[in-house]
Amino acid sequence: MARKPPPAAIRKEESREWRDWFLEVHWRRQGLADAEGKAKRRSFPDPADGKRPIIRPAAEPEAIGKILSRPASRGAFDFSFSLEAVAACWRLAAGSETAEASRIHSLKKGVLTMAIGSAPLLQEIRQFRQAEILRVLRENWPLPQPLLRVVYRPGG
Repeated sequence: MARKPPPAAIRKEESREWRDWFLEVHWRRQGLADAEGKAKRRSFPDPADGKRPIIRPAAEPEAIGKILSRPASRGAFDFSFSLEAVAACWRLAAGSETAEASRIHSLKKGVLTMAIGSAPLLQEIRQFRQAEILRVLRENWPLPQPLLRVVYRPGG
């Protein structure tokens, strides 16, 4: 069992007793001390024993595309989202004239945000065609995650 540290009045960083106590506790936690608290004769853990990974510097800088594609290849991110498929679905639901005057602004957590280029068209969609467009989009939705709602904003 480790000794208790000396009282605060005596404890100083220069104090040999405090330093010995600290190193004993620290070494025991790190596995560098035996049961009696005596230090094992090892200056650094050997990377070859498998306790620490061997880190080798890269020979040359990597391309940013390779770095960003690693999480996708491990399955951490789902890049199955196809903007062309969503745009085709929007064209089918809204019509070709409306699709020419609009663009996909964002798609986050099942909410599709469309930027509509003209104010009269935006008003028409919001007041008269919103339910129909949402129904057709949900019927033909190409992505695995469901479409919850469509938000329209001005902009082109």
